[in-house]
Formats: sequence, C-alpha cells, structure tokens
Amino acid sequence: MPFVRSSSQLPGGSVQQRELFAFALYRVLEAVLLVTLAFVPDHLGLLSEVDTGLLRGASLAYLALSLLLLWLSGRPQVNLQVQGGWGLAADIALAAAVLAAQQGLDAAIGLLLLFNISIGSLIVGPRLAIALALLAAGAVFGEFALSTLAGRDDRPLVEPAMFAVCYLAGAAFSQFLRRELARSEALADERGSEIAQLAELNELVIRRMRTGVLVVDAQHRVRLFNEELFLAFLDDARIYSGRAEELTLATLGRLGASIAHEIRNPLSAIVHAAQLLEESPKLPEADRRLLEIILGQCQRMNGIVESILGLARRARAQAEVIDIPRQLRRFIHDYADAHPLGADRLEESVNGPLSAVADPRHLQQVLTILVDNARAYGRMPGQPARVLLRASRADGDGADADAVDIDVIDHGPGVPPSVASQLFAPFFTTSEHGTGLGLYIARQLCEANQGSLRFVPVPGGGACFRIRLPGRSAG
Repeated sequence: MPFVRSSSQLPGGSVQQRELFAFALYRVLEAVLLVTLAFVPDHLGLLSEVDTGLLRGASLAYLALSLLLLWLSGRPQVNLQVQGGWGLAADIALAAAVLAAQQGLDAAIGLLLLFNISIGSLIVGPRLAIALALLAAGAVFGEFALSTLAGRDDRPLVEPAMFAVCYLAGAAFSQFLRRELARSEALADERGSEIAQLAELNELVIRRMRTGVLVVDAQHRVRLFNEELFLAFLDDARIYSGRAEELTLATLGRLGASIAHEIRNPLSAIVHAAQLLEESPKLPEADRRLLEIILGQCQRMNGIVESILGLARRARAQAEVIDIPRQLRRFIHDYADAHPLGADRLEESVNGPLSAVADPRHLQQVLTILVDNARAYGRMPGQPARVLLRASRADGDGADADAVDIDVIDHGPGVPPSVASQLFAPFFTTSEHGTGLGLYIARQLCEANQGSLRFVPVPGGGACFRIRLPGRSAG
C-alpha cells in the first residue's frame, strides 16, 4: 500500500509540527526524571550497581539534547523527520548508557524506550522507523550480552527478546496508523475541496437567477444576493400578524352583528314556547327533562351570540392610571353584589402600593370572566370555591421591569396539560354549558391594553391565570 501524504504531513506542516513539539516536551520530562534519579543520594538505595559518573553524564547530556530538540521543534524551517530521527537516536543512546550504568531500571528503561519508538514512528518515515527499532533491539541485546559475560546479569534471554519484538511491532503498528491517518486527512482535504467547489457553483447559480434572491444568516447578516436584486424591504412579521388578528376580529364582529337579528328572534321564540310548555300540568316527566335540555342549550346558544356581539361592540381601550389595590377592592364589592357568593370566598392579597395603565372597564370584564371560571371549574367536589386575587410587581427586566401582575388563583383540581394548551382558543370548552369564548375575549382585552393573559400551573393543584399590565411609567 503506497504511503499517502497530505499537505499537513509534509515537512513544516502545522499538524505534524505540533505533534513533534508535544513529543519533544515529553522527552524533556523524561530527561528531568532521569537527572533527578541520577543525583539521588546513594544511601537511599534506589539503584543498585550504579556507575554514578556514567549515569549522571548521560542524563545531563540527554537533558541538554532534549531542550535543544524542543527548541528546534518550534522552528518550521528545520526538517521534521530529521528532528524525529535524531530524537529517537538520542533516546536509544540514553537507554543503552543507563542500562550499562546500573542494574535497577532495566524494565523501566525498556518500557520508556518502547513508548518513544512507537510515538516517534508516527513522525518519521517507515524505513527510518524500522531501522531505529532494530537499533533499539540491538542496544538491548548488546547490553544483555555484556552484562551476561561480565557476570552481572542473571536475566533470561527471553526478556530482551520480548523487548526487541515489541520495538519492531510498535514501529510497524505506528506506521500503519500513520498511513491511515494520512489517507483520512487526504480524503478530508478532497471532500473540503469538493464542498468549496459546490459552494462556488451554488453562488454562481444564485447570481445568474432571474428572480431576486437574498440570503441572510442567523445573525441577520446578508451573506449573498444575486444580480437581479435591486431593492429589498424588510418588515417585522409580527406587524402583519397583528393586522391579520385585527382583520379576523373585525370580520367576526361583522358576522356577529349580521347573525344577531337572524338568530336571536327565532331563539327567543323557542325559549318562550318551551317555557309555556313547561307550565303545562299534564306534561310527562320524560318530556319535562327534554324541555330542560332545550332550555339549557338555548341559554348556551344565547351566550355564544352575546359573546360574539361583545367582540363586535368592543370599544377601543381608554387607558388610565389605575390604583390596583383600590380597583381590586371595588371589584370584589361589585362582584359580590351582582353574583351572590354564598359559601364561596373571594379574597384579595396586594403586595405594596401598585399602579398600572389600563382601561378600568376592560379590567373589570377580564376579572369577572376569570372569577366566574374559577367558581365554576376551580372547586373540589362538594366544597365551596376559594378564589384569591393577588397583585404584585412583575419579575422581569426591560419592558416588564415596571409591570404589574394580577393573579386569579383557585384551589380546585387544576388543569390537565392537554387542556391547558387550548385554554385560549375560541369556542374551546370542556363544559356542555360553556361558550368557549370567555378566556379568548379576556386575552383579547388584555392585549388591547398592551398587556397579556396566560395560564400558570400551580404546584400541588389549583390553577392560576396571570394578568400582566404595563406599569405607570408606560403611560
């Protein structure tokens, strides 16, 4: 298999130079370790049969050469494979000198040399890597032969033989990895070139199109436009969404006004006839139940018509500064007069003096809708409803820094997630007597006052509908 070289693996390539620098730095750490070991006092007994002069001289020379190779690895004009070859040669020479100087680090030096040969073979060429591996094997065998002849070594022959095989295997495997890395990098370069050519082709196609094209990135910066684009107008889509909403409401209002006369008169006649029929003393009990259903559905239909007409007749918001605590107290008083509470409780909780900008009539209508819903759906079975109106300063920055939140909280069974996502959809209701327009109208009124209405889940049960109104500074 031929060896494939990419641009980054040629002499001076940035990737290979970084690899050589890291290897040279590791060699410096090895040299510092050996120098430290060589100058350990003899009475500590870390080494045995040490030739102190040879060990210290070899370790100091290795440290100096390691620092020189580290300096050369940062200079791109020096051939990297030459540096790698000389570095491995220095490693082998040091290993031979240390093995000859002492008898306590044979296995450690052999393992360090194996690591250096394996890593260094990723940098140098295949012939040089195998040659250096053979040189390391020869050094190990030579030191073993000299020690055996001198009677200073009783190790079996298999130990240096194992190290020699590992050196050759490490160099061969590193060369295999080197070829695979080179092939992968060459393939990546080829794919990158193809992508660049494809991008140029796309740009050419876009520029030659007869239809104006404008390409904008995620940061709203213009990346590309073609020759047919002379002028572009950018507008906020939310403006058109608001206009579409206003158009929908206006259409719904006109529809409500047109159907009012068409539905209310026959609906009134049906209700009147059912009421007269209900007064008959000879009416069977089964038929009386059917009359109750007729009257109930007529009442529901009349509620739908009234809600639609309410949207049609809705006047523009007349905003003013509202004292929230006073407004809530007045609402509770008025609501209790118009809707007897019985055993139900309607309370308020205000956190400090608060002012908001809104139409008091709209706020009164929104609170009435929310409290009606809380009393109807926010109670536990067989228990009275408990509704709390809580006002506080909104948490937020920017436009919401001065806003006011009014929470309508009940202590009922809560709202399932599947229902919560549709609460404000028009005509959506879970009750056979509801119109499905109350929450929709309430949100529209809040938005007409530059505010918002949203559902907030309550941990442990219950439901919370939060009205957010602009603060006094917004007025």
